[in-house]
Amino acid sequence: MNHFLRTTALSGLLLLAAATPVVIARPAAAQSAANNEQFRQLLERGRTLVEAGNYAEALRTYQQALFYERRDPKLYSGIGYIYALQGNYQEAAQAYRQALYLDSRNPDFHYALAYSLGQLGDHANAALAYRHSLQLDPNRADSRIGLGVVLMRQGYFAPAYETLAQAARLDTDGGNVYGLMAIALLEQDQGRNALSLLEQAVQRYPNNGRLKLQLGIFMLGLGDREAALRWLSEAARLDAQNPETQIAVGRLLQEQGNLVAAETLYRRAAALTDDSPQAQMAIGDLLLDQEAYLAAVVAYRRALELAPNNPDLYFRLGLALSGRDNRAGEAITALQMARELYGRRGDRAGVERIEALLNELD
Repeated sequence: MNHFLRTTALSGLLLLAAATPVVIARPAAAQSAANNEQFRQLLERGRTLVEAGNYAEALRTYQQALFYERRDPKLYSGIGYIYALQGNYQEAAQAYRQALYLDSRNPDFHYALAYSLGQLGDHANAALAYRHSLQLDPNRADSRIGLGVVLMRQGYFAPAYETLAQAARLDTDGGNVYGLMAIALLEQDQGRNALSLLEQAVQRYPNNGRLKLQLGIFMLGLGDREAALRWLSEAARLDAQNPETQIAVGRLLQEQGNLVAAETLYRRAAALTDDSPQAQMAIGDLLLDQEAYLAAVVAYRRALELAPNNPDLYFRLGLALSGRDNRAGEAITALQMARELYGRRGDRAGVERIEALLNELD
């Protein structure tokens, strides 16, 4: 039971960590360039493009603005923001470091750097950046939650729990932090305390679908399928407009063999937001499991249009292409791209997994 709980709960941790809002400062016109009409117009155009989801053009626009003003920290922060939206956390971190060089006392910049480093797997430096953010703004709950997450990723579960408990006392995230606290307790072999904490949190925050999702995961680990499905269905109902919750519940239902219900939730997520790579990837995964390779390829390619630097998507696209006749060349190309992107992230395990697949296809 503990092994199952750890496996499923840690999956929940990744969901919660990924869903933690990224409060990243967007660029504003620098005072030193207030009279520069061209600079002002570029910033306004960049904001409009970001809001429209045209991140590539917005990035080019902000980079063009650097020719007019190179010492505006919020401009570098805006560039980092776009890189982060694209999943290019290496470049995002570099941009935030430049913003911090120009304004080292901005807690938003420290938070954004920490988030990017955490996504890159540099948890030690992410923790340091979160702590810098908290030194400047001790009441910042999102930095405490982020710090708790990266501490857990390093295996420091007791201090992670204390950090998350401090965030809970600030009570700013509607109770989501209790799901992370429960995982920290579980990793310290305190399963009963973790379950009790979640049950209390659900009572305190009855409209929090994410907590009910987490409780459903725990019930699955305990073998109580009826209770688990009840909590999972309630989570999907409460967060009916949240594609991330629909995807998470769908994945759990898929793992339990309930493919019809899972597909319903995946398609609901995709309908809620056509610009969600996670939703498109989830649909692709379901189709891949059903060996509907052509449809899976379409879903993965749509996801890649939205997240072009995601190696997991190229990996999945390669798998789907390899299942189709006469598409081995395209599959190899996709897998080679996945290998390159995993390498950029320093993900050796990802690189080795791709190389093993490429050897099979050659």
